[in-house]
This record gives sequence, structure tokens and C-alpha cells, in this order.
Amino acid sequence: MRGVNTIGFIDKLGYNVKMKISKNIIPILILVILANCTGTKSVTELSNLIIENKSANKLIENRIPDYGLTGRDGCVIMDEISMDIIELRNNYVRGKVFNSKSNDPLFDARLNLYLNTDKQTDTIKFNANSNGYFEKEFKGSLEKIKVEYIAYRNLIIDFKKL
Repeated sequence: MRGVNTIGFIDKLGYNVKMKISKNIIPILILVILANCTGTKSVTELSNLIIENKSANKLIENRIPDYGLTGRDGCVIMDEISMDIIELRNNYVRGKVFNSKSNDPLFDARLNLYLNTDKQTDTIKFNANSNGYFEKEFKGSLEKIKVEYIAYRNLIIDFKKL
């Protein structure tokens, strides 16, 4: 049949189901998806950064999310990462990463340290432990920390703003 597409999927019981849909419905589905995307602009809890018991939120890049079709964070609202840097000194950092809303630790979160060493940038990648704690020695000056965790917006801390 002209103007009809067949789509297939597996239902809850494991049966292969095929449906015929009109090609005219596809633009309507796209409009519904786009309309829902533009309505997703709220966040429950922003990322926070504490360095040695002092708030340092000004160091967080893009702290306020930009959701929506044309926003840098897209349409899917993700959880936020917070960090408590317990100790920060030359060539050493120690702290904890956790969910901004629930304070649950982000076990095995990926951390990237961006370092300036002799006018070049080096990156050290490592993971937090099962309680969200991390510590790392490094050579050079710490420029940025990036924290990545599945289903969370990346947390990027820019120490050049200090």
C-alpha cells in the first residue's frame, strides 16, 4: 500500500508485533516529541562544589543546565553531580562525588584531571571508589576536573577561575 509504513517491535510477552502506520502520522509524532522537549527546562537540584569546607560554585562550568531542543544539554533531564574536595594542595587532591539531590555516593564515577605540565596539557583518568571517594597525586598545576557518570550531566570544575 502506498503511503503506509510497517513497524515492528517485541511486546511484553515476547511476541513479534507488526503494525502498519500511515506516513502522514510521522510528522505529527515528530511535533509531539519536539513539543515535549521544549517543555523540559526545570531541574530539581543544581551541582554544588565545596573546597575545604567553603562553597566554590563559581568554579563550576555551565552550572545551570540549558535543556531543550536547541540547548547545549538536549532534551533529556539528567541528575546533577556534586563534589566535596576535602583536601587540595600542590600535586594532590582528595574528595567525594555524590548525587546533588540525594547525596548518594557516585561509586566508580570517572574523573579526569587536566594538568598543565611544562606548557602542555596532560590528562589523568581514574575512578572514584565504591563510596564515591577519590584521591590522586599528580605532577603539574591542576586546571580542570571533569566528572562523568551514566545518566548524569558532566561536572566540570575550572580552577583557572580561582
